Amino acid sequence: MMCRSVGLLLVALGWAGCGCRGFSVPASLSMTESSSAQGGAVPLISVAGGSGRVGRLAVKRVLEMYPEARVRAVVRDAARAKDVLSEELTSQRLEVVKADLSTAAGITAAVKDCSAMVWCATSFSDASAHSFRKSWAQRSPPVQRIFNLAAFLFNPDNCLEAKAVPAAAAALAANGAPPYRLQAPTPAPVPEQPPKKGGTRPSLGAKGGSKGGAGGGDGEGVLPRFVLLSSAAVTRPAWSAAEKEEFKAAAQIPIVKLNPFKILDLKRKGEEALRRTAVPYTIVRPCGLNDKQAPGRLIVSAGDVAAGRICRADVAEGLAACLSEPLATAKTFEMFALPGLSKAPVGPPIGSLPTDAQLSSPDALQAVRRGAYGLLSQLRPVQNFDV
Repeated sequence: MMCRSVGLLLVALGWAGCGCRGFSVPASLSMTESSSAQGGAVPLISVAGGSGRVGRLAVKRVLEMYPEARVRAVVRDAARAKDVLSEELTSQRLEVVKADLSTAAGITAAVKDCSAMVWCATSFSDASAHSFRKSWAQRSPPVQRIFNLAAFLFNPDNCLEAKAVPAAAAALAANGAPPYRLQAPTPAPVPEQPPKKGGTRPSLGAKGGSKGGAGGGDGEGVLPRFVLLSSAAVTRPAWSAAEKEEFKAAAQIPIVKLNPFKILDLKRKGEEALRRTAVPYTIVRPCGLNDKQAPGRLIVSAGDVAAGRICRADVAEGLAACLSEPLATAKTFEMFALPGLSKAPVGPPIGSLPTDAQLSSPDALQAVRRGAYGLLSQLRPVQNFDV
């Protein structure tokens, strides 16, 4: 009976609008000194992987959505960052830090004095694939690339997902930065729906954060300090045969069948390690990244049964929006987009999702999965599901 109540109560579907050499960077990439660097009055948001294909868009969206905040783009290649962030670097609120996030020094540089972090860095990056296609003269020598690949294959647990994510979260929790507050962004206009009699319309960034989970706070509006870009389907390789049969459309997508380099397992380990830290967190699991798809309304759900497509710009929007949403704290959710539908606030649908602590019971998790799977199956033909 309790399981049934949990399943009914927790709505599982929502609709929503680097070798580091100290802390110095080339002068052309560094922001001007501001009093907030000492006083901490202005939030400083660090974006790890800030020159990657999602990271650079996250930098752009955080700058746009939160004019009161400063932004730090943490990158492996300063020259590349200068190229892909050329427009954003005209802002005095942006600084670029070159850092190797696989090292303690790099982690320290990334989180120094920052209020919150959006983690877009990965050992399976688009930038890495891009570098293999570049000419040999422009990138590291072939022997070095072969060495790097071999090192990963023989020691996958040393990847950023498994090692650097929890290290950065722990460093962030201990960096002494004061609590921050961001003004929630105003979404694109949507048709007004009058509130029910005696009720009020939910607003973005409302008070009343989630309870439960590491860093979940006391329910009094705790904002996430670590927003992790993960991936949909990370739990599916470990599903039982019965689960794979029950949620067949989610289990039979190509990435689950192939799971190259055990990427899904490593990302899942990174999620699990992050949940064990003391930092308030949000884990965002986008479905299939496809920049040929037009932007659309964000769809969020819990339980890891979602499948669909989403462009990187929409992913960046969702990541940035979580920074001002206390109801996102201590939650993990999948995200895709439906083109053709107008944007809508991300807060209310995320607020309807269960916290990770509430999904710690296998019965509760299964109830949420079944509810989400049934609803999501109605949004798109099952045979077109893809991650």
